[in-house]
Amino acid sequence: MIRGSSVWQARPVGIEIERKFLVDDDPATWGPAVTETRSWEIRQGYVTPPGADPEVRVRLTRPAAGPTPGAESSEGPAPPTGTAEAPVVRQLTTKAARPGAGEDAVVRTEVEVGITAEEFDELWVVTDGRRIEKLRTEYRLGGAPDAPLCTVDRFGGPLAGLVLAEVEFDGEDASAAFVPPPFLRVEVTADRRYRNAALAGAGRPPAEPRSARAAAGDEARSASAPAPRRDAAPGFQVAAHETLADGLRRSASDQLTGALDALERRIAEEPGKAVHDARKRLKKTRALLRLSRPAIGREVARRENAALRSAAATLSAARDADVLVQTVEALADRYAGRLPAAAFTAVRDALAGSASADRAVPVDDAIAGVRGVLERIPSWPLDATTVTSVLQGEGRAYAAGHAQLPGDGDRPTADELHEWRKRVKDLWYHGLLLQNAWPAVLQPQAEEAHHLSELLGDDHDLAVLRDRLTGAPIDDPAADVDGLLDLVDRRRAELLGDALTLGRRVYAETPKAHTRRLRRCLDEWQGSATPV
Repeated sequence: MIRGSSVWQARPVGIEIERKFLVDDDPATWGPAVTETRSWEIRQGYVTPPGADPEVRVRLTRPAAGPTPGAESSEGPAPPTGTAEAPVVRQLTTKAARPGAGEDAVVRTEVEVGITAEEFDELWVVTDGRRIEKLRTEYRLGGAPDAPLCTVDRFGGPLAGLVLAEVEFDGEDASAAFVPPPFLRVEVTADRRYRNAALAGAGRPPAEPRSARAAAGDEARSASAPAPRRDAAPGFQVAAHETLADGLRRSASDQLTGALDALERRIAEEPGKAVHDARKRLKKTRALLRLSRPAIGREVARRENAALRSAAATLSAARDADVLVQTVEALADRYAGRLPAAAFTAVRDALAGSASADRAVPVDDAIAGVRGVLERIPSWPLDATTVTSVLQGEGRAYAAGHAQLPGDGDRPTADELHEWRKRVKDLWYHGLLLQNAWPAVLQPQAEEAHHLSELLGDDHDLAVLRDRLTGAPIDDPAADVDGLLDLVDRRRAELLGDALTLGRRVYAETPKAHTRRLRRCLDEWQGSATPV
């Protein structure tokens, strides 16, 4: 039950007028007039389901580096400090569409009240499955004191990689007159998928919409913009103008060049991120090999796959140890209040100690292995690549994933699900490589395979955590290992249900039907492709 509270309140009653954008997330490119003021760490959960009106949420806010003296923001005035330690603010917020404003309006009535830690914990339990975490940084869009303020949200957890900006206004006229700077590149104000309440239950970032300005036909921008460079590397995909052979060779080179950069240069500054990036690039390249195997031959494919698998294995200890820590943290966030916080902390700290010991893994062997494969890429016989050979490689991966899809009543083991996940990731990576054959269809399908692989990946991480906790119990009286194992099993059951539902959609076609449809796309696409 919520009682009256005397803790700090941000804005008891107000009208929220805002516009929301996807962002080019590199402040260094925004220009000197854009200045950072302060940052918050935010965790919020929704009491009401997505789409509800009014919308009710609870939020915990903690300044990431202390409030900037005298700074005002769209969150209201900075909370009083009172202590040297940054204050934690807990709020209950209700938002409602303004009558007559229309369902896509940027204007909503907002009421915020401060609540106590006990009240927050009571309501947080109710938000299970409808939560987000993000780092919010505030920027002033110009040198003048009255220049607009923009808050940029960098999401974590399942929404990691999503970056959104919000600009709030004093009135509707100011909102309508606002001209977004170039780094606010796609407006999503009217896109309900990007509302925080919808994101909280989405489990992953939504597919990026087409720019509203592009949809409206900004002829002046199009006329002045330089033509796309045909030699610009488009990443892990066969570009629209490339032949299959050229695109596959370039994509493999790009991935391994990036892996070497991570292991040789970036690892000194961010070892965890560098190892994760390198491993991901190696997995992508191995999937590319499976796609290309009918063209390059079994011997070459096996040799290169073995070299990349060996390189990845040398990096696995550090990454796996970090993942266990992150898995416990995710459980603590999802099931806050189900166990004492000290129980999660004790387990997390014990695993973090192991992660620190395992992180100092030498990378020299991995670097040598990756460099060897990279040097051999020019000699891969990819010139033999045809639509038919690619369909053989892609079709084999699809058929394997289709066959491993658990049936009704099956109780797959953790190992079986992990093997299925490997084939799902092949389908995802193959979809990325071939998406330009029909982007409107193949891109969303690749995204769904990605989502499925994430569900299965979370299950695998939990299974590994269970094995760790039962194989080497935590020697700390505060660690409620049995209680944590119950939560592991509960979450795995939820993930399995979601994965099976999505898996039946991803693999709805028979392998033959899937290949026939893809052949029509590839034939049309490659018939118009020209070598670069």
